[in-house]
Amino acid sequence: MAEQLICSSPEFHRWGVSLATRHCSETKTRCIMIQPIAKGLNTFTMLRNNHLQQALMELRLEFPHVQIVYGDYYMAFMALLQNRVLLGFRKETQMKACCGFGGPYNFHPAMMCGNQGIKVCLNPIEYIHWDGFHLIQEALKHIEEVFMSGRGYMYPEFKFQEVMHCKM
Repeated sequence: MAEQLICSSPEFHRWGVSLATRHCSETKTRCIMIQPIAKGLNTFTMLRNNHLQQALMELRLEFPHVQIVYGDYYMAFMALLQNRVLLGFRKETQMKACCGFGGPYNFHPAMMCGNQGIKVCLNPIEYIHWDGFHLIQEALKHIEEVFMSGRGYMYPEFKFQEVMHCKM
């Protein structure tokens, strides 16, 4: 069985890392070199989110009259990746940028989308990633719907429709 490690978070872009994955054969002999970076960045994101939630709990105690809501983008994004095929994204484009150049991810930091000669995929709606840094509009829409519907990844639960008196 193949292992897979995926990360994408706004913090990673500061270091120029956008997508990282590890696909290993059962013998674990054919791993992509970025694997140690990816594992570290995933760990960093989870630790950061744990510290953020702790800080928010302290703020809730200090300001009990204020409703503080935490939206867990990392977990919402992971749910998007896990359900990508059900949501209409092609399995083989999971880690590829729609607009880019080079390698298995169609991404190279020196050959970014918008540069001369960089091509855009024919059907962006089948991709999750636009350029290796940003998600495709359809992927962002799915994450937004999860947050706005109150179906999860909001702590404590927060129903935007009820609070804002709007329809989704």
